[in-house]
Amino acid sequence: MIWLAALLFLASGGDDCGAADQQGMVGTHAPHLTVVTLGKTVRVIRPTSRPAKDHDPKRLNIELDADEVVIAIYCG
Repeated sequence: MIWLAALLFLASGGDDCGAADQQGMVGTHAPHLTVVTLGKTVRVIRPTSRPAKDHDPKRLNIELDADEVVIAIYCG
């Protein structure tokens, strides 16, 4: 459900973190991602994690599934 909110957020023009430019990573395996590659503030959200509810429009959130595959990328 988070990915739906992310898509709606991006569609409304809220892309301060550059998530729209990173959508090509959706479907990739997470170990291939590095902070150096992304070059920005990143939060990785795994199925077992409970991220804080703070919102930072400049932070890139990368949501993973149980197999460590990227399922959503959004600001927040």
